[in-house]
Amino acid sequence: MRKFFTKKKIAAAVVIVLVVGFFIFRSGKTDTSNIQTENVKKQDLKKTVLASGTVVSGVDLALSFKTSGVVSQLPASVGKKVRSGEVLAMLSNGAEAAALTQARGALAGAQANLRKVIDGASSEDVHVSEKAVSAAQVTLYNAKNALESTKTQYSVATKNAFTTLLNSTLSAFPASTNYTQTNPTVSGTYSWDQQGEYKVTLVAVNSNFFYTYNGLESGSQPVSAFGAPTPLGTKGLYLTFSGLTPGSNGDSWTISVPNTKATSYVTNLSGYNAAVEAEKTAVANAQNTVASAQASLDQANAGLALKKAQARPAEVAAAQAQVLQAQGQVQAAAANYENTVLRAPADGTITLVDIKLGEQAQALKGIIKLQNLSSLHVESFISEANVAVLKQGQKVSYTFDAFGSDKKFEGVLVTVDPASVVQSGVVNYKVVSSLPSIPELKPGLTANLTVLIDERQAVLAVPSRAVTEQSGKKTIKVITNTKEKTYEEKEVTTGLEDSSGLIEITSGLSENEEIVILIKK
Repeated sequence: MRKFFTKKKIAAAVVIVLVVGFFIFRSGKTDTSNIQTENVKKQDLKKTVLASGTVVSGVDLALSFKTSGVVSQLPASVGKKVRSGEVLAMLSNGAEAAALTQARGALAGAQANLRKVIDGASSEDVHVSEKAVSAAQVTLYNAKNALESTKTQYSVATKNAFTTLLNSTLSAFPASTNYTQTNPTVSGTYSWDQQGEYKVTLVAVNSNFFYTYNGLESGSQPVSAFGAPTPLGTKGLYLTFSGLTPGSNGDSWTISVPNTKATSYVTNLSGYNAAVEAEKTAVANAQNTVASAQASLDQANAGLALKKAQARPAEVAAAQAQVLQAQGQVQAAAANYENTVLRAPADGTITLVDIKLGEQAQALKGIIKLQNLSSLHVESFISEANVAVLKQGQKVSYTFDAFGSDKKFEGVLVTVDPASVVQSGVVNYKVVSSLPSIPELKPGLTANLTVLIDERQAVLAVPSRAVTEQSGKKTIKVITNTKEKTYEEKEVTTGLEDSSGLIEITSGLSENEEIVILIKK
């Protein structure tokens, strides 16, 4: 051991200990000139958002006519205060005014008719309707009598023409095998309305003759020995035979009714056809007259029943529909008239008149500007970074470039648009805030806004740079030796961080404690 701990080795160890002790002493002592401190104190904090905006009128309207025309009236003038509905300008509108008057007249008539339907008819109206029914009954009676007379008259004429046609030179035409060369003579007038033919055959019995016939009628008849006419059936025709000999037995003849080979047949057929058409026309005309008279009677009876009866729901509904239709016509005419009148849509002040009396106004071209100078607000655009902290009702402080920064005004935030607006590639949101009613304020002025987001009064606050955060914990360096500026780390809880760089300390510090806010390197 003595050999190991020599004097030189002991001396070297002492030097090493002294050097190490010196550096340890130096490391525990901080250069106080590089440390800035501050005492914790209670302060008022305010968090704000800054923006710029423009003064805008609550009523800011460029007014125009809906139709073109010549300006006939121009009561509006710059600076004039007007009330909602007041006429500002008017176009020449004589035709529109006349159409509106006419439509109103039609409405009045429809309304009067509705009242008449609901109230029912007067006794005088009933009496008039009864007279109309009586007159219609007489007319119908006469028309029916005229129809029957026409039927009788034209029926007789048609029947006579048909009889003439059937009796067109009736003749007996012999069969090709006849022995007798003399044909019987046909006489008399055929009085039946059937067309056809008679087939006549001679029969000899000893020295006497008779003939048989069939077709239109059937029977037999002896031939007169004296050459007198003998009846051919019962329809008015007669036959007369002459020059008969025993060889005439079995001879036959055909008698056609009518005789289409007669020279008078075509004429008689035309006469008959004309009579048929004349009868059809005359009867049809008479029947139409009866039908018209019947319709007039039915209408008169319906009118009388209507006068006597109370108004039915369907009639009232029809009259009401007429009133509605007339009201629609009035509304359409009124709309056309109003298109020629320019009215103030709201209270306000005229700030521009860009038209003259007698000039041609173009449809939808703004000629009058209306603003409400007593109802102004500020419109500004806030970036998406700040819009999340804005809420309706927050206080807003204003300064205006026109009045200088010393003159301030107060208002509140009214609305924040939910839809964004992209301006120069930046996403912004439109914000509207209220203004006090001050005569100096005018639309278009530039406003500088300070929106109060949150505030704290008399709370412990330190500069936000004094707070460090690591692993989710916030700490502050608290001075433990004021002279030596030694410190220790204390965990704290923070609150509101205002716009001036201060942050609220809700726990971990006490008032007047000295803290490190900066260590210069």
